[in-house]
Amino acid sequence: KGWGQGKSAGTHPARRLDENAIEIMWEAGIEISHQLPKRCSQELVDWADIVVIMGEAVKGNYQTGTAEAEDWDSGSFKDQPLESLTLEQLTLVRDRIRERVYRLLADASTQHVRQITEGGAKC
Repeated sequence: KGWGQGKSAGTHPARRLDENAIEIMWEAGIEISHQLPKRCSQELVDWADIVVIMGEAVKGNYQTGTAEAEDWDSGSFKDQPLESLTLEQLTLVRDRIRERVYRLLADASTQHVRQITEGGAKC
């Protein structure tokens, strides 16, 4: 904990968060009701070490520079507006994202340990 930070943004953010999204995130222990949808920007992409892309609309809109880009297909719901998804569908999307975030963190942790070991750095 404390060595990473994530930010979320979209190419066409809504004016407010979807109530179903707030509910399914609350079920997972994540409080997002105070958040506001944000538009993706080149500045935000430049800030990132890893850029996760979910959706065709994002591809080609930003230069990732030195950031690693990962394309996370959101499955069979990728072409549907968020507000059209049922709670069950949103839960599936949330759980897929959570699994990928855990994998990403595990990979980053392994890479960090490898760099410390190979570089002779001390913690």
